[in-house]
Amino acid sequence: MIKLIALDMDGTLLDSNKKEPKDFAPFVINHPEIQFVISSGRQYYTLEEQFHDIADRLIFIAENGAVIFRHGEAIYKKPMSSEGVHETLDVCDKSPNYHPLICGLNSAYITDEDPVVVEEAIKYYARRTHVESLHDSVELDDIFKVAIFIHDNKAGDEYQIFPTLSDDIEAVLSGTSWIDVASKGIDKGGALKILMDILGLTPDECMVFGDYLNDVGMMQAVTHSYAMANSHPDLFKVASNVTKYTNDEDGVMRTLKELFD
Repeated sequence: MIKLIALDMDGTLLDSNKKEPKDFAPFVINHPEIQFVISSGRQYYTLEEQFHDIADRLIFIAENGAVIFRHGEAIYKKPMSSEGVHETLDVCDKSPNYHPLICGLNSAYITDEDPVVVEEAIKYYARRTHVESLHDSVELDDIFKVAIFIHDNKAGDEYQIFPTLSDDIEAVLSGTSWIDVASKGIDKGGALKILMDILGLTPDECMVFGDYLNDVGMMQAVTHSYAMANSHPDLFKVASNVTKYTNDEDGVMRTLKELFD
C-alpha cells in the first residue's frame, strides 16, 4: 500500500505556466491515507504560499533537500558551512555569467539588479531580502544553498565547466537556468530517506514523480518511481516507470487517478 507520494514541482506537478493542476488539492483531501510531499529546489515560503489551502496536509522538502517543513516547523535542516558559502561566492565573483542568491531559513538574500534575475528570484523565493553584499550576509541566517542563475538557459553548459569545490560542498544542476551549491550529500533523495525514517515508511510504501537530474536521488530512494514523459533523458535510466503524459498534459494527476481511483 502506498502511504507517501513525493512530487517535484517544475516540469512535474506544475505546467509550463507554473500552475498546479486544479484537481490536485481535492485529490489530496480525498486521500487522507496518503502523505503527500512537495519536493523542490524552491524556498519553503514559496511552496507554502502556493499550496496555502492544503499546506497543513503536506510536508515540504525545500531547497533541494536541505530543509524539511511540517506544519510550519523545520523538522530537519542541514545548512552549509560559512566557509563553503564564501568559497562559492568567490567563484561567482570571478564570472559575469553567474548571478548568485544565498538561500537561508528565514529569507533569500540578493544583490543583483538585473531585471531577469530579479524576476526569477520573485518566482522562486517569496521571502527575499535585498542586501549590499552577499558575503556580509552569510552570518545573518542558516544558509542552505547558493542558487546561481545563468542567462539563456545555459546552466547545463556552465555546469560542465564549473570549478572544483571543496570536499564538503558540491554543485548540482537544478534546471536549465540554475546551478545550486549546497553541502555535499544534500539532495532531495537524502531528505526523502530522512523523512521516510521519521515516518517509519519503507521504500515499497513510497512513490515519487520527477523530471530532472536533481530528482535522481528521490527515484533511487523508493520502489515506485515515475519519470515524466518530458523528463531529462538520463532520468529514464533510473526511474522504474515513465508517465504516459507530460506535465503540460496533467501527467501526474492522470497517472494518480489511474492508479488510485
